[in-house]
Amino acid sequence: MSVIEMSVTLGILSLVLVILLTFLNQVMAVTVRSENDSLLERNGQLALRTVTEDLRGMSQTTLTQCPPSGQPSWPTSLDNCATFRVYHDNSNVTTCPYSVITYALYQGALMEQRQDYALVSGACSSTPTTSTRTVLTSVANSSAQPLFTYYDNTGASISTSSPPAGGVGGSVHSISVWLAVTYTGGSSQVSLKSIAALRNADTR
Repeated sequence: MSVIEMSVTLGILSLVLVILLTFLNQVMAVTVRSENDSLLERNGQLALRTVTEDLRGMSQTTLTQCPPSGQPSWPTSLDNCATFRVYHDNSNVTTCPYSVITYALYQGALMEQRQDYALVSGACSSTPTTSTRTVLTSVANSSAQPLFTYYDNTGASISTSSPPAGGVGGSVHSISVWLAVTYTGGSSQVSLKSIAALRNADTR
């Protein structure tokens, strides 16, 4: 084989190798992105389940606006931030133990703050620390995509800007939760929704 023939052969092999490596790189990139998007969607579903489980157990009359203690920058509207109590006994008595829970959309994330209370020497006392955590990132709800929508016992939505007498909490029987999660690269979103019917509506 002459030098020219060898050079041509090596050139062709190099070109084929570059094409193969480029193809493999694109396949890997698509695979990784698909896996990341699937993980993000699963995390979104898990976050949705966490929020709705807490909402189902809330005491409707304890629903209040934000921000919670120590988080002055969190939104104040009940559309995107809500604080409420969940009592942990098996009766309708509003006593210890209970948790004060807040969920809010803040800087592209779903945040949770929780303060637990328990009976200590006959008195209802809070735990030493308040836990705050990020439940889900890559959340991009617009102004037309409220985190929470409230409904009364007839299924009619309750206005948070003009609440009924007694406030939203006194009338709410179910709450819709909406998470708009942005996929990798921010090119598209997945819309996750669920509705929580309050187990303790009108009982405490």
